Amino acid sequence: FRDRLSAEAKRQFLMRGAAATTAESVTEALGCEMSDFTQFWPSIVELSHEILENYTAGEFAIIDKLAGEAKTQESDPVEQALTFFELFYEDFLKEWYEIFQVPPTGDVFSAVIYAREGVDSASYDLAVQGVSTWIERFTDILNPVVAASSTASEETAAELARMMVSINMGAIIIGRATNDPFLLTRQQKLFGDYLRRIADGQP
Repeated sequence: FRDRLSAEAKRQFLMRGAAATTAESVTEALGCEMSDFTQFWPSIVELSHEILENYTAGEFAIIDKLAGEAKTQESDPVEQALTFFELFYEDFLKEWYEIFQVPPTGDVFSAVIYAREGVDSASYDLAVQGVSTWIERFTDILNPVVAASSTASEETAAELARMMVSINMGAIIIGRATNDPFLLTRQQKLFGDYLRRIADGQP
């Protein structure tokens, strides 16, 4: 039952926002009592921290997995980076869809960051650190592409990494607003195509 409570809280994070997710809203959705909740967490704050920590671990485990797969497929560092992003928008999103039967409907980090005034400072800091680590991981992966490019003088790996994170967060929001659930997949593919052009020295 603990897992059901946690899953419902995460679902509400993504669909209605972190500030609007309460212990009461979670228990009401599952038709249970507050005591069912408090036997596991004193308040929604502790569950929020747990959700963020688990989400962070899961996200970076996926990145590490795909980076490892890219290295087994390609020996060249540039091709490894390009393959990573192909795997990211193909395999990761495909796996998500197979599990949940819908494309990604939200991001826990942004759900907390957008609700800054309505969440505790520790949750906010965990979410910000998660986004920062995303950028750091993507920057490391993108460094070989930028280093090998003859046309990326104004591009930096860190800026490209921020672009990737912006796509991940923004495409989900725009996709929901326009009822286009697969916008994220298309935007990530365009990003991968853009990286290929940089790697090939195209303007």
